[in-house]
Amino acid sequence: MFEKNLKYQFLKPNNPYVDAQIKAFKVVEKFRRLGVRCYSLIFFNIESPLKNKSFILNKVKDFIKTKKTNFLKVGDIEVIRDFSWAPEIMKGVFYSLNLKPQNIIFASGKNFYVREMIKFFFDLKKLNFRKFIKIDKSLFRKKEKKKVTVFKFQKHNLLKNFKWQPKIYGKKLVKKLYYAK
Repeated sequence: MFEKNLKYQFLKPNNPYVDAQIKAFKVVEKFRRLGVRCYSLIFFNIESPLKNKSFILNKVKDFIKTKKTNFLKVGDIEVIRDFSWAPEIMKGVFYSLNLKPQNIIFASGKNFYVREMIKFFFDLKKLNFRKFIKIDKSLFRKKEKKKVTVFKFQKHNLLKNFKWQPKIYGKKLVKKLYYAK
């Protein structure tokens, strides 16, 4: 999904990672004004089996597959995020190179509680996730926003010309992660 005229809608950084993204975004805009063909691409949670096991979805997948412990410690699962499938998003990035330089947000456009995504994993094994999950308040992030999603999308010619739009999210994304080699 795309937002063509992205302005500094995310200007309240609460961590160094977001702060670095904002600075990079401003540098790209400066170079674009100087005539350099460049893009600002912003990715909302893109998931892949290649991601580190410390990331929540891969952490849950690893727990379900290996069951090395009796329970899984997690932080705040009542946060809402937009999770996308990395290989699918990378196709969109490839197609975006045919567009004029601009700011583009890549996301599925679908929002899920982390709790729901965890439940989808446990549903694959017909298990009640509440029996295996322990909420650990020490894993809560200070100043974490409860909802980090993309709100407003503009239909873009990219969707028409390349027939591309995210289709893998929610249960489909969980299955892809779980069965990926």
